[in-house]
Amino acid sequence: MSNLVALYRPLLSKWRGLVSDAGLRPFTVTVRVTSWTSAIPMVGGGKTYVDTPILEGGGNPKVRQVTQRQILASGGLYEDRDLRIGPLTPVFAGGGFDPTILDPTPGATPAEITFLITGPGTSPSGDWHKEIARYLAENFGYWFTVRKTGETGV
Repeated sequence: MSNLVALYRPLLSKWRGLVSDAGLRPFTVTVRVTSWTSAIPMVGGGKTYVDTPILEGGGNPKVRQVTQRQILASGGLYEDRDLRIGPLTPVFAGGGFDPTILDPTPGATPAEITFLITGPGTSPSGDWHKEIARYLAENFGYWFTVRKTGETGV
């Protein structure tokens, strides 16, 4: 990592956290990794959950609806009401978001990744979403686009 990147990532993370502390980030985002104990999901056995909140600078991340321009430019990937999470500051010494939590180690049993989002316009217990796109090619920010599954939080 270059000196410039190493210098600015902590500053960006702190700034993004301050924006959240000011109340301008009303959404909470939690990543849930569901692992089944059987080789076939939802058939026999049980399941375990690991919930990890996505934080930016210690506060809530930025969540916004994709724009009509992004929907048109996506060639059918995005739909109305999809949500974009980010920018999230990449990992740096002492902080940042590590996207490897979204890629569990392959094993004998399957795993599923879902996002619980709570905030304005969601059900009181939040809404579950699935990732439809991931953008990790920037030095100073990651983005994820998610789509509502129709299930509410529990």
